Amino acid sequence: MNDKSMDVAIDESGLRRLTAMWANAARLQISRVEEAMEPFRLGVSETQFRETFKERGEPSEWAEIAAEYTRILTQGDVWQVGTEKYFLLLALAQLRKCVVYWLPHDRLPGLRDDRVLMLIRNAEEHWDDPDGRSLLELRRADPDIAPGMIRYNNHHLWIGDVSLDELQSWVDDVDRAVREHATASGSPVPLPGDEYRVSSEGRSADSASG
Repeated sequence: MNDKSMDVAIDESGLRRLTAMWANAARLQISRVEEAMEPFRLGVSETQFRETFKERGEPSEWAEIAAEYTRILTQGDVWQVGTEKYFLLLALAQLRKCVVYWLPHDRLPGLRDDRVLMLIRNAEEHWDDPDGRSLLELRRADPDIAPGMIRYNNHHLWIGDVSLDELQSWVDDVDRAVREHATASGSPVPLPGDEYRVSSEGRSADSASG
């Protein structure tokens, strides 16, 4: 694999901070996807229960539960899941770029099946091209896959074949490893809650070197 770290203006210390920034962004987006899925799950499950209740002649033993299950799935619920998933894929793509291309010598942890995530990200980005190469490649393994799709059950979420739990573990591992390399090099990466020093002169924000 080619080492591209010298092709950019950001030095190795800045690249490690950038990696930590995208790990933080991915972690936040995983949480936002999980939060968005909660009303989605409830809307689907409660609607399905009410429909089954009616189909079975409204059995009296179900009546009390049916009266409590009033939640509906709104269009906003669906849009929110799609939006948060899209921004998660963007954050993951940037983090993968840092791991694979910009800090190869750090040998940061890799993600199983990250090519599938890259293809899904490309398909989401080019949703208006039904014959795009990424979407066609994905459909060779899963003919039903479509932009915006997310799989879930009562306990887990998957994007492609990768669960959000696995993504969370990978993001945490990358963040931990890049911080260890940064500390060993003498330029530790600050934590998200650390105070950011603001110059009295004022200048534009630099996410990599700041």
